[in-house]
Amino acid sequence: MKISIKELGPIKQAEFTLGDLTIICGENNTGKTYATYALHGFLACWGTVLPIVVPHKDVQKLLNEGSIELNIQTYIDNAQSILNDGCKEYTKLLQNVFSSSNKLFRESQFRVVLEPDDIRPLQVFERTMGAVNAQLFSISKKADSPLVTVSLLLEQGKVKIQPDIINRSIGIALKDIIPVICRQRGTHRRGTVQKRTPFCVH
Repeated sequence: MKISIKELGPIKQAEFTLGDLTIICGENNTGKTYATYALHGFLACWGTVLPIVVPHKDVQKLLNEGSIELNIQTYIDNAQSILNDGCKEYTKLLQNVFSSSNKLFRESQFRVVLEPDDIRPLQVFERTMGAVNAQLFSISKKADSPLVTVSLLLEQGKVKIQPDIINRSIGIALKDIIPVICRQRGTHRRGTVQKRTPFCVH
């Protein structure tokens, strides 16, 4: 997985590939802190900035028929595009990451480029989504199958949940099913190691 940064603090352009342990070194005021903070901020908020959208027709089919199947290969094939959109949204949040004025980041760019072995879908997945006093729908995936099954757990006439909530909930599950593997890689700077955690496409 390659990280590309442009126009961030003292960094005009930089690229680095994340390994099992990534060490960023250099002279003072060359952008080491900017690079590590930008990466840490992205990993901290990837769940909210990566857009995985379920087609409206599939959500309506779920509400009308009670069950749908989604092929995760569709999302895997679009993973880089989903990540590009997420990086654009994250770039808008850099002022919050660094607690600074937005003027400092108007030209900034942050991009993640996937490598072939970065995506490893879960073989088996099972999750039930619910409200306060009711289980609403289940999401499951069987081993050696690219299909994710979403099933309503309430009678169809009793479903009052908004389609956008269903869409968002399924999207969250898909991010967990299709993780981008970081293999607990770390970023090392000035004697400290920040562990990275696995993150999804969407």
